[in-house]
Amino acid sequence: MRNDAISRPPHTLRRGGFLMAVDCEIFLPFDACLHHVAETLGRLAGLRPEKPNDPPWKWGITVEERGCPGAVWIILRGDLVDGETEHSVMYSFQSHLPDPNHGRLLAPRSTAFWIAAGVRLVSFFGGALDCREDNASGFDLEFVRPRARNNPQDDPEYAELKTAIAQISPLTAAELHSAATHAYYSRSE
Repeated sequence: MRNDAISRPPHTLRRGGFLMAVDCEIFLPFDACLHHVAETLGRLAGLRPEKPNDPPWKWGITVEERGCPGAVWIILRGDLVDGETEHSVMYSFQSHLPDPNHGRLLAPRSTAFWIAAGVRLVSFFGGALDCREDNASGFDLEFVRPRARNNPQDDPEYAELKTAIAQISPLTAAELHSAATHAYYSRSE
């Protein structure tokens, strides 16, 4: 049977002879540290520590290396704000864009959860969001970083960043509903 004769599910596109899923692309500045991004995503998903200083792995956030050089997976597990019990996303240490304000890349499926999370991530760290990579319109949203550094080493700056992350509220039903209008998928896949 020829490859083009295979019926494909509605969530795939043909690119260069290959079937590919439709992702959203979340670009963050080079100084958006993995552990800060992972904790921020957990808080957006509704995960919370039982004690203030509990490490993220105790409250449902894990980071795994899955054999892809230059990337890791952030996994969120628990009772999440959108009714799911797990979300995962690839965090790439290098995006395909030369601009240092877009140096890190998260490439999840184009769902309401990931679009709403992407909006909040780029507003918090700076960066850009493309809700559906299958369109040619470029970035749907872009924010200048709100602070001089996303990875401060000095105690006052670091404490301010950690406090700001701790104060992040979960995504709301209104945010998820609004993001759904831009999503390629109607639910997590």
